[in-house]
Amino acid sequence: MGQSEEIVSHISSHGGKRTYLFRNGVDPYRFDLSKKRQRQEGEPIRVVYAGLLGFAQGIAEICKSINFQNLGAEFHIYGDGGEKDEIVDFLMRNPDCGIKYHGVVSRDELPEILLNSDMTLIPLVKNIFGAVPSKIYESMAAGLPIMFMGEGEGAKIIIDNNLGLVANAKDYEQLTKNILYAVSHPDEISKMILNCINAAQNKFNRPKQIAALNDYLLANLKD
Repeated sequence: MGQSEEIVSHISSHGGKRTYLFRNGVDPYRFDLSKKRQRQEGEPIRVVYAGLLGFAQGIAEICKSINFQNLGAEFHIYGDGGEKDEIVDFLMRNPDCGIKYHGVVSRDELPEILLNSDMTLIPLVKNIFGAVPSKIYESMAAGLPIMFMGEGEGAKIIIDNNLGLVANAKDYEQLTKNILYAVSHPDEISKMILNCINAAQNKFNRPKQIAALNDYLLANLKD
């Protein structure tokens, strides 16, 4: 059993005769969509990152490379990690870049933060074989289109299901274009919102996946 197609295919290619794809998924019932932010015309688009602030995510370099305010956007950062001090120092010296750091939040606070945003930014400096960031699923459940920065199966899920906009790792020029596209194409973003909600409630719904796994195991016990 693996949580990505890459893992399941790898197991099969090395002699695995019976494999099962069980994605991490999300419990969509944690996210009250009636509280979702409705962006008003002319408002900056609110992009959020909530998670580890480490080298693998590269948030510090994103802050230094992109002035969100000039693009008609805001970037809100939540979390802690090795790059936190570097990020805070940069923002103190550059207060007009449209980026705000809010500190650490608990898992229980996360749904409200996501619901109060317009898009989520999920960057990976380097692809990890078989890994799919769990933030993707939480973003879907909150109806948040995803700005993904990286390669691998995470990018494939977003492209195949039209859940957001993708740039290669460290491609700040393409990320800038994606932000401008999101700001200037609200109708397309609205379609992505519906796609995210549908994917979370049907395709990547963790309770439904658990029930399906239980049925699979019961059906194959005698084998």
